[in-house]
Amino acid sequence: MIRCVVFDFDGTLVDSNHIKRDSFFAAVDAIPDGRDIMERILSAPDCGDRHAVFERFARMAGLASGSDENLARQYSNRCRTLIDACPDMPGAVAAMEALSAQQCQLFINSATPEADLQPIVQARRLSRLLAGVFGGPATKAENLRRILTLLGVSPRELVVVGDGADDHAAAEQTGCPFVGVFANPVGMTCHVPTLTDLSQLPAMIEGLSTRYEGKMQETVKGKGGT
Repeated sequence: MIRCVVFDFDGTLVDSNHIKRDSFFAAVDAIPDGRDIMERILSAPDCGDRHAVFERFARMAGLASGSDENLARQYSNRCRTLIDACPDMPGAVAAMEALSAQQCQLFINSATPEADLQPIVQARRLSRLLAGVFGGPATKAENLRRILTLLGVSPRELVVVGDGADDHAAAEQTGCPFVGVFANPVGMTCHVPTLTDLSQLPAMIEGLSTRYEGKMQETVKGKGGT
C-alpha cells in the first residue's frame, strides 16, 4: 500500500519554474554583460543552487566581495513575492486534498533552501495538507531517506512526484516509485509514467497500491511454499 506521496514544489505543485529562471536574470540586469554571464552559468548541466549560481556569477563578473549574497537576497525576495501569487499546477490542490482524506502522508521535497520554502508554502495555505516540508541544503535523496526513516515505511510505500531529472534520480537512489508531472518532465531521458493533470494522481496511486499489495501476497505465498 502507498502510505506517502512526496511532491517536488516548483513546476509540480505551483507553476513557478519560469519565475525562478526569470528572477536570476532580473537580479543581474543592471550589471554589464550580466544576462550573458548568467545564461552561461544556467546552461551548465549542474549549475547548483542559488548561492552557487551567484557566487560563480560574482566571480565571473569581477564583482566586489559580498555581491553574491546581495544578488541571492534580491533573487529570493523576488521569487517569494511572485511565487506567493502564481497559479497552482492543474489539479494539484484537489489531488492533495483527496490523498490527505485517504490518510496518505504528504510531503514537499524541494531543492529550494528550506528557510525560503517554508514561508512560501505557508502563504499558499498548503501546510494544512502536509506532514512536512523539506528543502536544501540537503539533497533530495537525503530528504527522501529522512522521510522514510521518519515514517518507518519501505521505499515501495512512498511515491515521488516531480517534473525534473533530479526528482527521478532521487527516487531511483532510494528505491521509490516515481511519477512525472506533465508530458515532458524537465531533463528526463527515460520513460516514466506521467500525468498531464494532478487530479489524476489519486487514481494512479490506488493502482500502484493494488499492484504493490498483489506482489506482497505473491511473495508471502512463495515463502509459504503454496
